[in-house]
Amino acid sequence: MGAENITAEDGRVTFEGSFEDAARANLRLRTAERVQIIVAEFTARTYEELFQGTLAAPWEEFIGRRDAFPVKGRTVKSQLYSMSDCQSIIKKAVAKRLESVYHQ
Repeated sequence: MGAENITAEDGRVTFEGSFEDAARANLRLRTAERVQIIVAEFTARTYEELFQGTLAAPWEEFIGRRDAFPVKGRTVKSQLYSMSDCQSIIKKAVAKRLESVYHQ
């Protein structure tokens, strides 16, 4: 497939590769439910850290000026217990980032 650093843990398989590798994986992996792209990784022990980490990610590379972007969340061993609060904070941070990039 062309991917590198393939690891399996917590019911997930991760790999490093190009967007073409992700597209190939999406088409060829029979046991995968979905292929996701990691946009950013950061530690967030508070809701403010979640907001700032999300705000710093390059969302404009994936979301266009007029695109909708639903936020669906799941946590694993998180100190931030309220998933609805996390989703709301992420949505606000992405919207703020896109507003600053697209000047809306």
